[in-house]
Amino acid sequence: MIQEIVLFGKTIDRFSLYPMINNIGHIFMFLWLIINIKEYNSFSVLPNLASAKIKNQCSGRVASWAIAFVELLLMFAVMLVSAKPIANGISVVFLGAESDNYFYNIFALPLILMLIAIIFQFSPLRFTDFVAPANALVLIFYKIACYCFGCCFGVETEKFGMYNACTERVEFPVQLVEIICAVIMFIVLLVVRHKKNHKPGILFPLFMLMYCGSRFISEFWRDDYPTVLGQLKGYHIQCIVGFVEGLILLFVVLKFGERITEFYAGKRQRVLERKSAEKTEEKASEE
Repeated sequence: MIQEIVLFGKTIDRFSLYPMINNIGHIFMFLWLIINIKEYNSFSVLPNLASAKIKNQCSGRVASWAIAFVELLLMFAVMLVSAKPIANGISVVFLGAESDNYFYNIFALPLILMLIAIIFQFSPLRFTDFVAPANALVLIFYKIACYCFGCCFGVETEKFGMYNACTERVEFPVQLVEIICAVIMFIVLLVVRHKKNHKPGILFPLFMLMYCGSRFISEFWRDDYPTVLGQLKGYHIQCIVGFVEGLILLFVVLKFGERITEFYAGKRQRVLERKSAEKTEEKASEE
């Protein structure tokens, strides 16, 4: 178990590592969104609307990317600000106490993303597809933070385990198992994302199903929360509810996904065509 590291000549203990690694994960999540801003521009409305209003093509492109950046920054801030109160509310329901847990991203985030998309008038399914890999990426950092801090520890064992300085015992390395699972989830989402024939909106339900399924199993190897129903813990119940929510979203995607995407694509195209026609008329009147 990591006790401390030396970074740029400064000694950092594992208690400081937890928030630091989490924040690094948030930075990488935002960088992912910015790196893939071209994909965001392919379904967004306001950046392209601004571009359509500007006569100079180069200036229009710069304005489009600038507005897209501001939009993503605003949406990212909404995700971070809403995370803690919603996570605490979910924890009170399932665990009986407040806990800043990752299940916010499972229960509430897809719904928040869809609400943001509806407000900004673009496809909610394409937006959740856009964010899902970034969500899996930040999960990797969250799990690494758990390992460094010593929380989310496994059951005590004598045969196959690692020493946990936090609990002062040898435990099953469940944090490492969950790190590996998070990496696999991220890779799977990337593979599906780059398939040309994948259903719009399928990435987030797929992420929910993979995470809730793997977490339900790994929870039996964890020893950080008591059981509440037989051998089941509060997180088991969360996994079941999250898995059901993922199945519902998957059904919506498979049944109505293409129609929803086509509706918003058509709506976006009509808006851009109208603004383009207005710009053409302005040019003609000036001539």
